[in-house]
Amino acid sequence: MSPLPATMHAAVLRAPGEVEIRELPTPHPGPGEVVVRVRACGICGSDLMDWYVAPRTPFVFGHELSGEIAAVGEGVTGWRVGDPVFVHHHAPCGDCAACLRGDEVHCAAWRASRLEPGGMAEYVRVPSGILHRDTLRLPPGVGFDDAALTEPVACAVKALRRADRLLTGLEARGQGLGGARVLLLGAGFSGQVLGTLARRWGARELLAVDPSSERRDLARRWATTVLHPEAVASHEVDLAVVAVASPQAVATAVRAVRSGGVVLLYAPLPPGSPLPLDAHELFFREITLLPSYSAGPRDTREALRWIAEGEIRATEFVTHRFPLRQVQEAYRTARAGGPALKVLVEMP
Repeated sequence: MSPLPATMHAAVLRAPGEVEIRELPTPHPGPGEVVVRVRACGICGSDLMDWYVAPRTPFVFGHELSGEIAAVGEGVTGWRVGDPVFVHHHAPCGDCAACLRGDEVHCAAWRASRLEPGGMAEYVRVPSGILHRDTLRLPPGVGFDDAALTEPVACAVKALRRADRLLTGLEARGQGLGGARVLLLGAGFSGQVLGTLARRWGARELLAVDPSSERRDLARRWATTVLHPEAVASHEVDLAVVAVASPQAVATAVRAVRSGGVVLLYAPLPPGSPLPLDAHELFFREITLLPSYSAGPRDTREALRWIAEGEIRATEFVTHRFPLRQVQEAYRTARAGGPALKVLVEMP
């Protein structure tokens, strides 16, 4: 094995909307750890939210990554240099009360764990907890660009599983998401993945809503009907998914869902955001608001299975690719939205 280089390049978000490439010391593995050479890293919607990133700047952004093991620390077994992997940026302990009830993202260890220095770098150090609990070897035929979608797809898997469980409990027949009418507000990357998976889950009818004609056209791959937001009315859907960070979209979802239905809150809003909702309507129509945040180990495993089976592949969802040296342009492209779904930074 060649020794790790003394320095590497990384993309630093120095302030909201401002990205620069810096030369940083290459991390080295400690006992029980590995260093992964990053081969691909996606830009997440959260990387573009000024209110979300501002308290942490400057930092190496990016957490949707895949790569290959470049160095192995003392005591590590089962992993070798060259192994292709997906690496989650958080991992739970697996033993606390939150983990035992299935709420891994509320585990203290999950929230404290992280990659050093961040995904948008040539190398990252993977601590022992993440290595053993949520680092996955890539199946044959899954490329690094495909694998970089694992984390965001896992978030969609978790959200739909929660909605399916809730709908099953609400329905006397227990049909859940299978056979449901589903409205997706927002046809960006997350909306496209949620719609694709909901169709595979057995949803009876899928309505996609987005102001972008390009995104509505892409949604025709899985949607029964595509609509401009101005055309949305009461559609009596069983599940309305809000995949855009907009209080008005939440209100639209409540109007569109049937009495006794579920509104899935998928996109986060800034702290203190009021929702223009009528508590009287929520109560008497018995509408359930269901938030879903991030994902855990069982979700990443299911997501990678969907990817390996070809249900979700980079060729269909990655619209723009850039090398690390052009990361500023990559960030601007993702921030502009429009035809850009998933922007991927590749480090071949």
